[in-house]
Amino acid sequence: TSLRAARATLTNGRRNAVLEGSVRIISGDDTLTADRVTYDASTKQAIATGSVRIGAEGGILFAPRATYNSRDKRATFEGGGRILQDGAELLAPSGTYETERRFAELDGPLSLRDSVTTLTAARGTYDARSRRADMVGSVRLVREMDRLDADSLVYFRRTERARAFGQVVLDRPGTDADSLRRGLLFGSRLVYDGQAETASMTADGGPALAALLERDSTGTVDTTLVRA
Repeated sequence: TSLRAARATLTNGRRNAVLEGSVRIISGDDTLTADRVTYDASTKQAIATGSVRIGAEGGILFAPRATYNSRDKRATFEGGGRILQDGAELLAPSGTYETERRFAELDGPLSLRDSVTTLTAARGTYDARSRRADMVGSVRLVREMDRLDADSLVYFRRTERARAFGQVVLDRPGTDADSLRRGLLFGSRLVYDGQAETASMTADGGPALAALLERDSTGTVDTTLVRA
């Protein structure tokens, strides 16, 4: 482990250090930078504050405060964190990020955004190796014009597929050329394929419900309900 800073104060037989000013700690592939760090050489733990940045190319955590251990490559952050990982941006008030596993566990309200999808939830995890997000609590997935709400959801970024559970609602407005039409699906389990633009809904204890809303030129809305 390599430590650099503008100023350093050593204590406890030089095992502890308070580093201030352009702090940089390098441990393997990881680099930590911050305004101030308290470092314990015996436990390899760094408590960092002020413009904290932890990680390596491909996965970086930004936060105002974080605790990082170079032995297990694990950072715990608070005060609002931002993780950039393989083309996705994750935002959460607090959580943990394992730089070697490229795994985040987040306490929300959180969001995950990439070039095609926005995913929000109360809490969740993201595994960058499999590009899998597991979200729980008031989950919402927005992709292009589709909006999917559920109690819990598993989303695979690589294939843009999702499995949703609980109280599930898929809202699919009409296209620009067909903006007077809107389709809704209600149920308890949904398999969603964003690339193929398909969805399969089932319901516990009864049929799923599909609703088609059509608005005419006078503004009158005609509703068609189908149970299947």
